[in-house]
Amino acid sequence: MVAAILVFIGQAEFGKQTNYGPILLLVLFGLILSVIGFLIVVATVLGYDHYITDIVMIVYHWDKMEFYKHPGKPVRFSAVHRWFYELATALFVALFIYYANHKFNWPVIAFIVFVFIELLYQLRLKKYFRNRWYFTGILRNLPPMAYEITFAILITSLLYCMSPELGSFTPFHEYMFWPILAFFATLAFFGVLCRLRWKKYFQERWRFTGILKNDFEGRYRNQWDKWFKNPKFREKITGDAKKRKVRDFIKAFSPDSLTDVRWQNVSSDEMCELGKMAANLLRGKKIVLGADSRKNSHEMLRAFKKGYEKNKGKVADCGNHCTTPMIEYLGRKYALPAVMITASHLDETWQGIKITPEPEKKAEDEREKVKAGNRRKKALEDYVASFSKEDFKNLSLAVDYFEGSVARMFPEIAKRKGILISRAEELNAEMSGDYSLFPSLSPDPTIPENLGFVIKIMKTDDSELGVAFDGDGDRYVIILKRGKTVKAIDPVLFTAISAMYYEEPGIFVLDPFVVPAEKAVKAVKSREHDVVRVNRGRPNMIRTILNLKYKGKKVHKGVEGSYHTFDSKDFDDGIRQFLEFCRYYGKGIDIEEAKNLIGCDYTLEMRVECKDDELFREVTRKLVELYKKEKDVDTSDGVWVRDSFVMRQSSRENVVSFLFYGEDPRKEMERVRDVILPIYPQLAEDLERRFNIMEGQKKELYW
Repeated sequence: MVAAILVFIGQAEFGKQTNYGPILLLVLFGLILSVIGFLIVVATVLGYDHYITDIVMIVYHWDKMEFYKHPGKPVRFSAVHRWFYELATALFVALFIYYANHKFNWPVIAFIVFVFIELLYQLRLKKYFRNRWYFTGILRNLPPMAYEITFAILITSLLYCMSPELGSFTPFHEYMFWPILAFFATLAFFGVLCRLRWKKYFQERWRFTGILKNDFEGRYRNQWDKWFKNPKFREKITGDAKKRKVRDFIKAFSPDSLTDVRWQNVSSDEMCELGKMAANLLRGKKIVLGADSRKNSHEMLRAFKKGYEKNKGKVADCGNHCTTPMIEYLGRKYALPAVMITASHLDETWQGIKITPEPEKKAEDEREKVKAGNRRKKALEDYVASFSKEDFKNLSLAVDYFEGSVARMFPEIAKRKGILISRAEELNAEMSGDYSLFPSLSPDPTIPENLGFVIKIMKTDDSELGVAFDGDGDRYVIILKRGKTVKAIDPVLFTAISAMYYEEPGIFVLDPFVVPAEKAVKAVKSREHDVVRVNRGRPNMIRTILNLKYKGKKVHKGVEGSYHTFDSKDFDDGIRQFLEFCRYYGKGIDIEEAKNLIGCDYTLEMRVECKDDELFREVTRKLVELYKKEKDVDTSDGVWVRDSFVMRQSSRENVVSFLFYGEDPRKEMERVRDVILPIYPQLAEDLERRFNIMEGQKKELYW
């Protein structure tokens, strides 16, 4: 039809026809057909979406969601057919304007356009926008460029029409500006209409079906009359799920990626429900399950196991007093998904779940081995056996376990390595889960105040090295004695020391809060090490290491400012990483040389409370605007200004982390503080106060 109309118009133009009535009629007919075709395509897509929603509701009502599989679309209607009708409509709009000028003058055309827009608003858009004030509210939030383009078009049009050379009513068929403008304006109109009107409708249906597919406990099915008798049941259920944050939880609790989710004051019933959800998400696969040494971890493990097995899942139960690296290692060894019940270094009110997916590489006969004998005993034996025997020549060591699970296996591992740990040098080894002993009320060795115990012991005994592990054993802090001086090693210095003792060239993967070590890694003579920066977060670190290995790169280590360190196998086991440092120690560690390689002064990472996200966004904008004029600024993960500072807002807590480095970190801090002060005075005051505390702690407790 479109082709026939265009051929007719072409022949009429070629024949110099002066009666444009039939052409105009055909163009109007083509325009109407195109609009109708467009609406039919939209209706088809909506019908398909309703069809899928109805299938999900039926299967959900039968409680047989395991039978549901989303049928793929044979044709992508919205991506192919819709574009065709949009282009055809835009073409006929341009042709209509082109030929209408032969029959009508400007006032008539202007009136027709006004009537069309008003009808469109009354019939289609009024319900969506509710009132024109809401519509103008959207317009007020458009980017400045949109107004600039609109203003430019209006001025150009006014000058074009009022020009004395062209005349006030120059025919469109002689000057093609207006038909071309109409063509692109129509395409833009359809794009905005689809985005504002129909895309939201699709998203509501996708959200609704997602809630039903993941409602494992049958909240809405068990009260069918309450939820589904109301004609607006979709909106009602979606609103309820949003209040309960169901979608956010499902999104975070994914079996296809590394998951680390934490909650406060979780009950055993809730943990049982989480076990049911995990069984559905992991499709009932057998899992390796363990828990840390918190007071309620054993109860939580039993509740999770009960829920998982209730939904026909199988569990290799390793018990409590496990470390996260131990459970992850066993998951790899047995080729099973690994689930760890832990809240890591947080206080007693927290509990959480860490899930590591099933590894791609299948272990030979290991699935059967985990069934035999005492699982808990065998799990510990398998993990300890993964550490090769080595002679550290009776290295004397002080250890602070922070009442965590490392106390269960580290003494056995130390024996295999020839490390001596006297009874008096084992601190907080009862695995009681009582964190009231620590100044921060949490098993977190990265907080300077919590290192007082082990440093005090090392000053009075013969220990050469000290180490403090966090509650679940994946983070650690090393303490080094030189003469009578005993101080801790921060992540930046640790990275510089590591670079000195890797003889082969390789890559160090660093998060933003270890950037002061970048120069040190590259400055080690004859090593030719390189640095890859990565956004903060364990999944980002592991993904980057795996990608580099896939490309054939040699990866030595990944280091985060949060004291997570990863080996070349993307494994962040605190015990393994500490034993590697013991090898450096055996070769002799030159602290001064490492500090000289860093080549600048730097602070520890400081966490400052920040509860107002809107003010913080304004702070970020001002800082970026100021520093971009004089230094390199990276905003991919917070704000990193080269040779100045790093600032990043936490995604979990109401805090902002800062690290300052350069010739004078205090000057850098004061400059940042002065920018923050007029915008967010409380944040500026807290930053300065925290900096002063940190400055004293770093001088007293860290090399």
